[in-house]
Amino acid sequence: MGAASSDQERIDLFNLYVGEKRPQNDLAESDIGHFTVTLMPDYEQRIKQLHKSPQKHTQIEIRDGKLTEKVSFSEERPGKWEITAIASFSKDASHQSILLDDPINDNGLWDLCEILTFITGRRVTTEDRLERYSYKKHGEPACIGIETLRTASLAWKNRNNLRNEDITYALFAYNEALNQNDLHTMAALYTCALNIICDNVRSDIGQIPKKCRNQLSKKIESIIDKEKALTDSQREAYKALIKARVMQGPFSALDNLRSLLQELDVIPSSPSQDDVLQRVKFINVVRNRIIHTGKMPTLPNLTREQSARYTVSIIGGVIPEICRMFIGKKLGFAERGLGSLSLYTDDLKNFFEAGQWRGWNLKLQSFEDWFYGESL
Repeated sequence: MGAASSDQERIDLFNLYVGEKRPQNDLAESDIGHFTVTLMPDYEQRIKQLHKSPQKHTQIEIRDGKLTEKVSFSEERPGKWEITAIASFSKDASHQSILLDDPINDNGLWDLCEILTFITGRRVTTEDRLERYSYKKHGEPACIGIETLRTASLAWKNRNNLRNEDITYALFAYNEALNQNDLHTMAALYTCALNIICDNVRSDIGQIPKKCRNQLSKKIESIIDKEKALTDSQREAYKALIKARVMQGPFSALDNLRSLLQELDVIPSSPSQDDVLQRVKFINVVRNRIIHTGKMPTLPNLTREQSARYTVSIIGGVIPEICRMFIGKKLGFAERGLGSLSLYTDDLKNFFEAGQWRGWNLKLQSFEDWFYGESL
Protein backbone atom coordinates (compact mmCIF):
# COMPACT_ATOMS: atom_id res chain seq x y z
CA MET A 1 0.00 0.00 0.00
CA GLY A 2 1.24 3.50 -0.75
CA ALA A 3 -0.02 7.03 -1.16
CA ALA A 4 -0.66 8.16 -4.73
CA SER A 5 -0.86 11.78 -3.57
CA SER A 6 -1.37 13.67 -0.31
CA ASP A 7 -5.16 13.30 -0.49
CA GLN A 8 -5.32 9.83 -2.08
CA GLU A 9 -5.14 6.37 -0.54
CA ARG A 10 -3.73 3.62 -2.74
CA ILE A 11 -4.43 -0.10 -2.26
CA ASP A 12 -2.70 -2.94 -4.11
CA LEU A 13 -5.07 -5.44 -5.74
CA PHE A 14 -3.80 -8.99 -6.19
CA ASN A 15 -4.84 -11.48 -8.88
CA LEU A 16 -7.04 -9.16 -10.97
CA TYR A 17 -6.93 -10.79 -14.41
CA VAL A 18 -8.53 -9.25 -17.52
CA GLY A 19 -6.82 -11.32 -20.19
CA GLU A 20 -3.30 -11.86 -21.52
CA LYS A 21 -3.01 -8.34 -22.95
CA ARG A 22 -3.31 -5.03 -21.11
CA PRO A 23 -6.31 -3.18 -22.58
CA GLN A 24 -5.62 0.05 -24.39
CA ASN A 25 -6.39 3.58 -23.19
CA ASP A 26 -9.43 4.02 -20.92
CA LEU A 27 -10.17 0.28 -20.71
CA ALA A 28 -7.13 -0.08 -18.44
CA GLU A 29 -8.58 2.34 -15.88
CA SER A 30 -12.09 2.95 -14.63
CA ASP A 31 -13.99 4.55 -11.80
CA ILE A 32 -15.78 1.89 -9.75
CA GLY A 33 -17.90 3.80 -7.29
CA HIS A 34 -15.53 6.10 -5.41
CA PHE A 35 -12.52 3.99 -6.45
CA THR A 36 -10.30 4.52 -9.45
CA VAL A 37 -8.93 1.11 -10.43
CA THR A 38 -5.89 1.09 -12.71
CA LEU A 39 -4.09 -1.91 -14.17
CA MET A 40 -0.35 -1.92 -13.54
CA PRO A 41 1.73 -0.47 -16.41
CA ASP A 42 3.64 -3.77 -16.65
CA TYR A 43 0.44 -5.83 -16.31
CA GLU A 44 1.43 -8.24 -19.11
CA GLN A 45 4.64 -9.21 -17.32
CA ARG A 46 2.93 -9.53 -13.95
CA ILE A 47 0.15 -11.88 -15.08
CA LYS A 48 2.77 -14.38 -16.18
CA GLN A 49 3.13 -15.04 -12.43
CA LEU A 50 -0.57 -15.95 -12.02
CA HIS A 51 -1.86 -19.51 -11.96
CA LYS A 52 -3.13 -20.93 -15.24
CA SER A 53 -5.12 -24.16 -15.58
CA PRO A 54 -4.38 -26.73 -18.30
CA GLN A 55 -6.53 -26.02 -21.31
CA LYS A 56 -7.72 -27.66 -24.49
CA HIS A 57 -7.56 -25.51 -27.61
CA THR A 58 -9.50 -26.35 -30.75
CA GLN A 59 -8.67 -24.55 -33.99
CA ILE A 60 -10.70 -24.96 -37.17
CA GLU A 61 -8.57 -25.23 -40.32
CA ILE A 62 -9.35 -25.74 -44.02
CA ARG A 63 -7.30 -28.49 -45.65
CA ASP A 64 -7.91 -29.67 -49.19
CA GLY A 65 -11.20 -27.83 -49.16
CA LYS A 66 -12.39 -29.56 -45.98
CA LEU A 67 -12.88 -28.24 -42.47
CA THR A 68 -10.65 -30.00 -39.93
CA GLU A 69 -10.11 -29.55 -36.22
CA LYS A 70 -6.62 -29.02 -34.84
CA VAL A 71 -6.48 -29.76 -31.11
CA SER A 72 -3.67 -28.67 -28.80
CA PHE A 73 -3.17 -28.58 -25.03
CA SER A 74 -1.47 -26.11 -22.71
CA GLU A 75 0.05 -27.25 -19.41
CA GLU A 76 -0.78 -25.92 -15.98
CA ARG A 77 1.21 -22.89 -14.79
CA PRO A 78 1.71 -23.01 -10.98
CA GLY A 79 1.67 -19.25 -10.37
CA LYS A 80 1.63 -17.09 -7.24
CA TRP A 81 -0.04 -13.99 -5.83
CA GLU A 82 0.86 -10.90 -7.85
CA ILE A 83 -0.15 -7.23 -7.72
CA THR A 84 -1.86 -6.52 -11.04
CA ALA A 85 -3.86 -3.35 -10.29
CA ILE A 86 -4.16 -0.40 -7.94
CA ALA A 87 -7.32 0.98 -6.33
CA SER A 88 -7.15 4.67 -5.38
CA PHE A 89 -9.68 6.69 -3.42
CA SER A 90 -9.92 9.94 -1.52
CA LYS A 91 -8.80 10.00 2.10
CA ASP A 92 -11.30 12.74 2.85
CA ALA A 93 -14.41 10.66 2.20
CA SER A 94 -15.74 7.80 4.34
CA HIS A 95 -17.34 4.86 2.53
CA GLN A 96 -18.85 1.57 3.64
CA SER A 97 -19.12 -1.94 2.30
CA ILE A 98 -22.80 -2.91 2.25
CA LEU A 99 -22.68 -6.51 0.98
CA LEU A 100 -22.81 -7.93 4.51
CA ASP A 101 -25.34 -8.36 7.30
CA ASP A 102 -24.37 -4.92 8.58
CA PRO A 103 -22.35 -2.29 6.68
CA ILE A 104 -18.70 -1.92 7.71
CA ASN A 105 -16.43 1.13 7.56
CA ASP A 106 -13.67 -0.27 5.34
CA ASN A 107 -13.91 2.32 2.55
CA GLY A 108 -15.79 -0.22 0.44
CA LEU A 109 -12.85 -2.59 -0.13
CA TRP A 110 -14.83 -5.72 0.76
CA ASP A 111 -17.48 -4.90 -1.84
CA LEU A 112 -14.87 -4.03 -4.46
CA CYS A 113 -13.00 -7.32 -4.06
CA GLU A 114 -16.19 -9.42 -4.01
CA ILE A 115 -17.46 -7.74 -7.18
CA LEU A 116 -14.14 -8.13 -9.02
CA THR A 117 -13.89 -11.77 -7.89
CA PHE A 118 -17.35 -12.54 -9.23
CA ILE A 119 -16.70 -10.80 -12.54
CA THR A 120 -13.26 -12.31 -13.24
CA GLY A 121 -13.83 -15.78 -11.76
CA ARG A 122 -10.57 -15.35 -9.81
CA ARG A 123 -10.16 -14.37 -6.19
CA VAL A 124 -9.19 -10.68 -6.13
CA THR A 125 -7.99 -9.50 -2.75
CA THR A 126 -5.73 -7.17 -0.79
CA GLU A 127 -2.45 -7.93 0.96
CA ASP A 128 -3.97 -8.34 4.42
CA ARG A 129 -6.21 -11.20 3.19
CA LEU A 130 -3.76 -13.23 1.09
CA GLU A 131 -3.54 -16.08 3.60
CA ARG A 132 -7.32 -16.46 3.63
CA TYR A 133 -7.66 -17.32 -0.05
CA SER A 134 -6.14 -19.45 -2.79
CA TYR A 135 -4.71 -18.07 -6.02
CA LYS A 136 -4.71 -21.49 -7.70
CA LYS A 137 -8.41 -22.00 -8.25
CA HIS A 138 -10.54 -20.02 -10.64
CA GLY A 139 -13.80 -20.32 -12.50
CA GLU A 140 -15.56 -18.66 -15.40
CA PRO A 141 -15.56 -14.87 -15.98
CA ALA A 142 -18.81 -12.95 -16.21
CA CYS A 143 -17.65 -10.65 -18.99
CA ILE A 144 -15.20 -10.19 -21.84
CA GLY A 145 -11.75 -9.54 -20.40
CA ILE A 146 -11.20 -6.01 -21.70
CA GLU A 147 -14.61 -4.97 -20.31
CA THR A 148 -13.81 -6.08 -16.75
CA LEU A 149 -13.40 -2.67 -15.14
CA ARG A 150 -16.43 -1.15 -16.87
CA THR A 151 -18.51 -4.18 -15.90
CA ALA A 152 -17.37 -3.76 -12.29
CA SER A 153 -18.46 -0.12 -12.40
CA LEU A 154 -21.93 -1.22 -13.51
CA ALA A 155 -22.07 -3.92 -10.82
CA TRP A 156 -21.09 -1.40 -8.15
CA LYS A 157 -24.03 0.82 -9.11
CA ASN A 158 -26.42 -2.13 -8.80
CA ARG A 159 -24.94 -3.91 -5.78
CA ASN A 160 -27.78 -2.63 -3.61
CA ASN A 161 -30.04 -5.05 -5.48
CA LEU A 162 -28.24 -7.97 -3.81
CA ARG A 163 -28.69 -6.48 -0.36
CA ASN A 164 -32.29 -5.38 -0.91
CA GLU A 165 -33.29 -8.85 -2.11
CA ASP A 166 -31.28 -10.61 0.62
CA ILE A 167 -29.03 -12.56 -1.78
CA THR A 168 -25.61 -11.21 -0.80
CA TYR A 169 -24.70 -14.59 0.68
CA ALA A 170 -25.34 -16.22 -2.67
CA LEU A 171 -22.53 -14.04 -4.00
CA PHE A 172 -20.26 -14.93 -1.05
CA ALA A 173 -20.87 -18.67 -1.35
CA TYR A 174 -20.31 -18.57 -5.10
CA ASN A 175 -17.04 -16.64 -4.71
CA GLU A 176 -15.82 -18.81 -1.84
CA ALA A 177 -16.35 -21.97 -3.91
CA LEU A 178 -13.65 -20.66 -6.28
CA ASN A 179 -11.08 -21.42 -3.56
CA GLN A 180 -11.97 -25.07 -3.12
CA ASN A 181 -10.37 -28.25 -4.43
CA ASP A 182 -12.64 -30.70 -2.64
CA LEU A 183 -15.83 -31.71 -4.48
CA HIS A 184 -17.95 -31.89 -1.31
CA THR A 185 -16.90 -28.43 -0.14
CA MET A 186 -17.62 -27.00 -3.58
CA ALA A 187 -20.98 -28.76 -3.55
CA ALA A 188 -21.86 -27.27 -0.15
CA LEU A 189 -21.02 -23.73 -1.23
CA TYR A 190 -22.58 -23.81 -4.67
CA THR A 191 -25.69 -25.50 -3.26
CA CYS A 192 -25.91 -22.82 -0.58
CA ALA A 193 -25.81 -20.14 -3.29
CA LEU A 194 -28.44 -21.95 -5.34
CA ASN A 195 -30.75 -22.42 -2.34
CA ILE A 196 -30.58 -18.72 -1.51
CA ILE A 197 -31.44 -17.88 -5.11
CA CYS A 198 -34.31 -20.40 -5.25
CA ASP A 199 -35.77 -18.86 -2.10
CA ASN A 200 -35.77 -15.53 -3.91
CA VAL A 201 -37.63 -17.10 -6.84
CA ARG A 202 -40.16 -18.69 -4.46
CA SER A 203 -41.20 -15.24 -3.29
CA ASP A 204 -41.64 -14.20 -6.92
CA ILE A 205 -43.96 -17.10 -7.79
CA GLY A 206 -46.37 -16.29 -4.99
CA GLN A 207 -45.60 -16.60 -1.31
CA ILE A 208 -48.71 -17.41 0.74
CA PRO A 209 -49.39 -14.63 3.30
CA LYS A 210 -48.35 -15.58 6.83
CA LYS A 211 -51.84 -14.92 8.19
CA CYS A 212 -53.32 -17.41 5.73
CA ARG A 213 -50.71 -20.03 6.57
CA ASN A 214 -51.37 -19.61 10.29
CA GLN A 215 -55.09 -20.11 9.73
CA LEU A 216 -54.50 -23.26 7.67
CA SER A 217 -52.18 -24.62 10.33
CA LYS A 218 -54.73 -24.11 13.12
CA LYS A 219 -57.48 -25.84 11.10
CA ILE A 220 -55.28 -28.88 10.48
CA GLU A 221 -54.16 -28.93 14.11
CA SER A 222 -57.80 -29.03 15.23
CA ILE A 223 -58.35 -32.15 13.10
CA ILE A 224 -55.30 -33.82 14.66
CA ASP A 225 -56.56 -32.93 18.17
CA LYS A 226 -59.77 -34.88 17.48
CA GLU A 227 -57.98 -38.08 16.47
CA LYS A 228 -58.41 -40.41 19.48
CA ALA A 229 -56.09 -43.11 18.12
CA LEU A 230 -53.10 -40.87 18.79
CA THR A 231 -51.30 -40.50 22.10
CA ASP A 232 -50.61 -36.99 23.38
CA SER A 233 -46.94 -37.17 22.32
CA GLN A 234 -47.86 -38.48 18.86
CA ARG A 235 -50.47 -35.77 18.49
CA GLU A 236 -47.98 -33.01 19.37
CA ALA A 237 -45.37 -34.49 17.03
CA TYR A 238 -47.84 -34.53 14.13
CA LYS A 239 -48.92 -30.96 14.86
CA ALA A 240 -45.33 -29.69 14.88
CA LEU A 241 -44.58 -31.52 11.63
CA ILE A 242 -47.69 -30.30 9.84
CA LYS A 243 -47.31 -26.73 11.07
CA ALA A 244 -43.72 -26.54 9.84
CA ARG A 245 -44.75 -27.78 6.39
CA VAL A 246 -47.73 -25.44 6.13
CA MET A 247 -45.66 -22.43 7.20
CA GLN A 248 -43.03 -23.33 4.59
CA GLY A 249 -45.60 -22.97 1.83
CA PRO A 250 -46.79 -25.19 -1.03
CA PHE A 251 -43.71 -24.93 -3.25
CA SER A 252 -41.06 -27.63 -3.05
CA ALA A 253 -37.35 -27.13 -3.72
CA LEU A 254 -37.90 -28.77 -7.10
CA ASP A 255 -40.74 -26.35 -7.89
CA ASN A 256 -38.52 -23.39 -7.06
CA LEU A 257 -35.64 -24.75 -9.13
CA ARG A 258 -37.86 -25.31 -12.14
CA SER A 259 -39.29 -21.79 -11.83
CA LEU A 260 -35.77 -20.37 -11.62
CA LEU A 261 -34.67 -22.18 -14.78
CA GLN A 262 -37.78 -20.96 -16.61
CA GLU A 263 -37.17 -17.41 -15.40
CA LEU A 264 -33.61 -17.61 -16.76
CA ASP A 265 -34.98 -18.99 -20.07
CA VAL A 266 -32.81 -22.11 -20.05
CA ILE A 267 -35.80 -24.48 -20.09
CA PRO A 268 -39.19 -23.85 -21.74
CA SER A 269 -42.10 -22.51 -19.72
CA SER A 270 -43.90 -25.79 -20.45
CA PRO A 271 -41.23 -28.45 -21.08
CA SER A 272 -42.50 -31.16 -23.43
CA GLN A 273 -39.42 -33.38 -23.20
CA ASP A 274 -39.29 -35.87 -20.35
CA ASP A 275 -35.49 -35.73 -20.51
CA VAL A 276 -35.49 -32.01 -19.71
CA LEU A 277 -37.56 -32.50 -16.55
CA GLN A 278 -35.45 -35.52 -15.63
CA ARG A 279 -32.27 -33.43 -15.73
CA VAL A 280 -33.89 -30.75 -13.60
CA LYS A 281 -34.59 -33.52 -11.08
CA PHE A 282 -30.96 -34.68 -11.39
CA ILE A 283 -29.81 -31.30 -10.07
CA ASN A 284 -32.19 -31.58 -7.14
CA VAL A 285 -31.06 -35.14 -6.36
CA VAL A 286 -27.38 -34.21 -6.56
CA ARG A 287 -27.66 -31.17 -4.32
CA ASN A 288 -29.59 -33.18 -1.71
CA ARG A 289 -27.75 -36.49 -1.79
CA ILE A 290 -24.13 -35.35 -1.83
CA ILE A 291 -24.75 -32.83 0.96
CA HIS A 292 -26.78 -35.13 3.24
CA THR A 293 -24.92 -38.40 2.67
CA GLY A 294 -21.54 -37.31 1.31
CA LYS A 295 -21.88 -39.85 -1.50
CA MET A 296 -22.09 -39.58 -5.25
CA PRO A 297 -25.74 -40.38 -6.08
CA THR A 298 -26.75 -43.03 -8.57
CA LEU A 299 -29.23 -41.19 -10.74
CA PRO A 300 -32.35 -42.84 -12.22
CA ASN A 301 -31.74 -44.85 -15.42
CA LEU A 302 -27.98 -44.19 -15.30
CA THR A 303 -25.00 -46.34 -14.34
CA ARG A 304 -22.74 -45.29 -11.49
CA GLU A 305 -20.13 -44.07 -13.97
CA GLN A 306 -22.70 -42.02 -15.89
CA SER A 307 -24.09 -40.66 -12.62
CA ALA A 308 -20.60 -39.60 -11.54
CA ARG A 309 -20.14 -37.64 -14.79
CA TYR A 310 -23.46 -35.89 -14.29
CA THR A 311 -22.70 -35.16 -10.64
CA VAL A 312 -19.28 -33.63 -11.33
CA SER A 313 -20.68 -31.54 -14.19
CA ILE A 314 -23.65 -30.37 -12.15
CA ILE A 315 -21.52 -29.32 -9.18
CA GLY A 316 -18.58 -27.90 -11.10
CA GLY A 317 -20.43 -26.39 -14.05
CA VAL A 318 -24.23 -26.36 -14.20
CA ILE A 319 -25.03 -25.00 -10.72
CA PRO A 320 -22.28 -22.33 -10.80
CA GLU A 321 -23.50 -21.17 -14.22
CA ILE A 322 -27.09 -20.90 -12.97
CA CYS A 323 -25.90 -18.85 -9.99
CA ARG A 324 -23.66 -16.64 -12.14
CA MET A 325 -26.54 -15.92 -14.52
CA PHE A 326 -28.98 -14.99 -11.76
CA ILE A 327 -26.52 -12.77 -9.87
CA GLY A 328 -25.39 -11.18 -13.14
CA LYS A 329 -28.96 -10.17 -13.93
CA LYS A 330 -29.31 -8.58 -10.50
CA LEU A 331 -26.10 -6.62 -11.10
CA GLY A 332 -27.53 -5.15 -14.30
CA PHE A 333 -25.59 -7.20 -16.85
CA ALA A 334 -27.00 -7.53 -20.39
CA GLU A 335 -26.85 -10.22 -23.07
CA ARG A 336 -25.47 -7.77 -25.62
CA GLY A 337 -23.70 -5.48 -23.20
CA LEU A 338 -21.48 -5.52 -20.15
CA GLY A 339 -21.40 -8.86 -18.34
CA SER A 340 -22.66 -10.73 -21.39
CA LEU A 341 -20.71 -13.94 -20.66
CA SER A 342 -22.69 -14.49 -17.46
CA LEU A 343 -25.94 -14.51 -19.45
CA TYR A 344 -24.83 -16.99 -22.12
CA THR A 345 -27.50 -19.72 -22.16
CA ASP A 346 -26.32 -22.24 -24.80
CA ASP A 347 -24.34 -24.46 -22.41
CA LEU A 348 -27.24 -24.76 -19.97
CA LYS A 349 -29.77 -25.36 -22.73
CA ASN A 350 -27.56 -28.11 -24.20
CA PHE A 351 -27.31 -29.72 -20.78
CA PHE A 352 -31.06 -29.87 -20.20
CA GLU A 353 -32.04 -30.70 -23.78
CA ALA A 354 -29.24 -33.06 -24.84
CA GLY A 355 -27.35 -34.14 -21.72
CA GLN A 356 -24.16 -32.41 -22.91
CA TRP A 357 -21.92 -30.10 -20.96
CA ARG A 358 -19.72 -27.96 -23.19
CA GLY A 359 -19.55 -30.65 -25.84
CA TRP A 360 -19.11 -33.52 -23.36
CA ASN A 361 -21.82 -36.15 -23.83
CA LEU A 362 -22.27 -37.17 -20.21
CA LYS A 363 -24.06 -40.43 -20.95
CA LEU A 364 -21.68 -41.75 -23.60
CA GLN A 365 -18.18 -40.33 -23.06
CA SER A 366 -15.60 -40.57 -20.34
CA PHE A 367 -13.85 -37.33 -19.46
CA GLU A 368 -10.62 -38.53 -21.04
CA ASP A 369 -12.32 -39.43 -24.32
CA TRP A 370 -14.00 -36.04 -24.46
CA PHE A 371 -11.04 -33.88 -23.40
CA TYR A 372 -8.29 -35.65 -25.31
CA GLY A 373 -10.30 -37.29 -28.07
CA GLU A 374 -12.79 -36.23 -30.66
CA SER A 375 -16.32 -34.99 -30.11
CA LEU A 376 -19.15 -37.39 -30.85
